[in-house]
Amino acid sequence: MTKGIITSGIMTQDMVGRIVISKTGHDKDCAYVVIKERDRLVTLVDGAKRTFSNPKKKNKLHIMNTNSFVDDIANCEDGEIRKVLLRFRKGEV
Repeated sequence: MTKGIITSGIMTQDMVGRIVISKTGHDKDCAYVVIKERDRLVTLVDGAKRTFSNPKKKNKLHIMNTNSFVDDIANCEDGEIRKVLLRFRKGEV
């Protein structure tokens, strides 16, 4: 079952489930989903190279928030994340 994307103009403090864009580093302009937030760091997945078993840690200052969220991130799998991010990159959100 593919998870949907919830788009909202409301910016909340909780970043888990939010789709973000990398602003710096070798992964600049790549889209990720936040799966964990801790102090200055967030843990990110893209469902392909950065899976739930091998997530990426990145400083919050190095990402750009979007208004898009993944619905029910706790129950998502890598394939679902890949599909959601593909739709996001195509602008279908």
